Amino acid sequence: VPAPRTWWRTLVLNGQCMGAYCDVEQPDADFLAAQGLDETANLYKCEDRLVTLPDSLAYVTNYQKETNEGSGYDDLIAFIETLNETPDGDFYETFIDILDIDEYIDYYALLMLINDGDAIFKNFLLYHDLEADWWMVIPWDKDLTWGVRWPFLEGLYWTSSLLQGASAGGNILTWRLLNQPVLRNLYLSRLYESISERFPRDDLSARIDAAHELTRGSGEVDFRKWYWEDNTRLRQGAEELREFAEGRYAYIFTQLDGLFTPQELYINEFMAGNSRTITDEYGEYEDWIEIYNPGPAAVAMGDYFLTDNLNEPVRWAFPDTLLPAGAHLLVWADEDGWQGPLHANFKLSRNGELIALHKKEPGAGSPVGPEDIDPVDLVYFGPQVDDIARARFEDGNLRWAFADSASPGASNPPGQGIDDPHLPPADLTSLRLHVWPNPSAGAVHFDLPCAAGGAIEIFDVSGRLCRRLSAPSPGPAGQSRWVWNGDAFGGRPASPGAYWARYQATGREAGRATRVI
Repeated sequence: VPAPRTWWRTLVLNGQCMGAYCDVEQPDADFLAAQGLDETANLYKCEDRLVTLPDSLAYVTNYQKETNEGSGYDDLIAFIETLNETPDGDFYETFIDILDIDEYIDYYALLMLINDGDAIFKNFLLYHDLEADWWMVIPWDKDLTWGVRWPFLEGLYWTSSLLQGASAGGNILTWRLLNQPVLRNLYLSRLYESISERFPRDDLSARIDAAHELTRGSGEVDFRKWYWEDNTRLRQGAEELREFAEGRYAYIFTQLDGLFTPQELYINEFMAGNSRTITDEYGEYEDWIEIYNPGPAAVAMGDYFLTDNLNEPVRWAFPDTLLPAGAHLLVWADEDGWQGPLHANFKLSRNGELIALHKKEPGAGSPVGPEDIDPVDLVYFGPQVDDIARARFEDGNLRWAFADSASPGASNPPGQGIDDPHLPPADLTSLRLHVWPNPSAGAVHFDLPCAAGGAIEIFDVSGRLCRRLSAPSPGPAGQSRWVWNGDAFGGRPASPGAYWARYQATGREAGRATRVI
């Protein structure tokens, strides 16, 4: 999710330390350029919940323009009116063309993970690429997070709803998106992925400890902490946040299944890098997608479509075939339609993309156009590994994981998901990153208790990558070892302070072993 960068600063005024402050990057054209976005785009700071307002002056009052300040608000007003007035039956096909849904699902999952109490109504940025007519939501002003609620003295709340703001009285965009069962299920799957793969508790605890260690001294000097003038809460803060994380994660796990809406069909498993797992009728190793029918009756597939591009929602039509109750259907994503009726006209990208399953809406004529579809299932995925499938566990479940053993055309057995496709399951239980000496004034050693590739990444407490150590050396008894000499990129010495280290397995977007140093 693109977001303003932050840094901890110690403020010294006339030689006197005034405390630790969070320096937040301002949302402007420079920010957009730093994020690789179009710096000529419109960027709005939103202090309202995207409800239709009575006149243009009300929009100027509630939405502050951060770029192109001299131009009008016509694009924002049109977006908000479309958001509020589009019928439910047309909402999906309208907004897949103009909104980065994948990014918004990521954004909302993160809000609910950290229990943000503000963004359900306000405190976010709206980005509009004028040339592409493409909208995206960007986080802003994340002070009322980690379960903090007014008046800030009552502890941290971790049992708040996982659907905050998803109502007519909340954020209209959240409400309209999550009122679509397919998008709500996508969000719930993403939330599970966030706490199981992207932000495991070990990683979170390490960041909390490192930030607390860095800010505690200067933070105690600052007496302008608004209800926290007494430093007791500050000193207890790291433990409180760890308790919040434990409670929030546990609460999320108990709520997910009850919020999941059963679907008529599921994208149940796929492989975007098939080099030796299974061949098609012509003996070729091709990408594949598995569809699962959880229902009690057969489904006629002639009205269904697959695509990997939401701008082409009816890209490939299923043949007129029946998918029996409880059965699985394998589709080859190989662009070889001449090889048979179950060979789609697109391939899957090993670098990550999407798969969407659509259905002709009732009463639509032929040929079926982009406006004539209803969503059935939607899956986004990141970088994949050859011959490791991504699958639901179990069939039709909201939980996705890399598969220990692919099962194309068959059920996904429970307990077969793995988090890291580069290490055998036996090694995952013993993946402990040993850091020594810690603390250190010189070289730091990182040891893993198994032979492994990958890299060690060193971050400062603001999350900035300072050093990347690749190509481990063999350690004693089959271990892998990396050595950091305390240098940052460019060879300059790293500043004294707390850092955290993350082991990243080869090809993975994020590793699982994290330590504070």
